[in-house]
Amino acid sequence: MSTSADPPPRKNAEDAAAQAPHAAQEGTSEAVRAKAAHTMGQLSGTAHTLGERIHNGMPEPVREKAYQVAETVRGKRGLLTVAGLGALALTFAAARRRRC
Repeated sequence: MSTSADPPPRKNAEDAAAQAPHAAQEGTSEAVRAKAAHTMGQLSGTAHTLGERIHNGMPEPVREKAYQVAETVRGKRGLLTVAGLGALALTFAAARRRRC
């Protein structure tokens, strides 16, 4: 039985999630944080370069269709997540079936 003084459980989870990055940073040395920041910068640059190469190598109709799909998906992230998890489950099932 819950009283009005008890905070909702969701709020506690949100608070914990908000505090997690700060707690992780407190227990990490400056050298590790600097290395992580450097690696993040490298990954970001590499991803940007790769994205440009892919974009420049695509024919215009493919770029337009990809843009349309991205615009459609933006409002339906939950559906995309479910579809991705379903595809992942099918991939695991197929791999398991191959091994047996």
